[in-house]
Amino acid sequence: VVGGLAPATTYRFLVESDGITGRELRFTTAPADGRPVALLAASDSRSDRAQRQAIDDRLRMLFEADPQVIGLLHGGDYVYDGTSLELFAGWMTDHERTITRDGRVLPIVPTRGNHESRGELFDQVFGWPGGGEPRNWYACRIAKDSLLLVLNTETAAGGDQALFVEESLAAAHDARWLLASYHQPAFPAVKEPSAALLHWVPSFEKHGVDLVVESDGHVQKRTVPIRGGARDDRGVVYIGEGGAGV
Repeated sequence: VVGGLAPATTYRFLVESDGITGRELRFTTAPADGRPVALLAASDSRSDRAQRQAIDDRLRMLFEADPQVIGLLHGGDYVYDGTSLELFAGWMTDHERTITRDGRVLPIVPTRGNHESRGELFDQVFGWPGGGEPRNWYACRIAKDSLLLVLNTETAAGGDQALFVEESLAAAHDARWLLASYHQPAFPAVKEPSAALLHWVPSFEKHGVDLVVESDGHVQKRTVPIRGGARDDRGVVYIGEGGAGV
């Protein structure tokens, strides 16, 4: 894990393996001021490698076309079996297709999905986000005025995680935009609601969360603003639920 990085800074690096050094690559960290930024969001990239590669090519095109993009918010289900190093190695090889022609790397904001619900590989690949299994939930400040909560539907949604959601949103008085992302949806297009509906949605509505990115359904959706289980202009918009190749 690399720490101590400065905001809005471009870092160049080389990767050496078995005495072979790759080409110079670079990434740019998120800003801490109010300049505009963008995130790409997608999930469910397992099971159909050819389609995943096509989506990775599309992500590269979007990344190259918009200099405000600072990363990919991936909602989980990277591979069919999250305990398979071979499958994860293939996924990481495919993600290299998102590298731009001038060497800019697309950073990932990772979420644990149900196909990697257990095991250390997810943590090893992504640097133990949110403290590692069984936690894997955390908060990101995206630029000066945006708070993003990345949550874990593959462990208890209540208890400590629900308290984290409530306390994080309550403390975000200076955030103009409040966002959340997780795998199994509270307002699914094709499946049953997850425990997020009971444990997190009340806090989303209480604190005026603007946008929630959900996954797992292998469809594209955008809800009307929802509050109290009904359409309400003061409510929360939910988008998702996949798009990365399944």
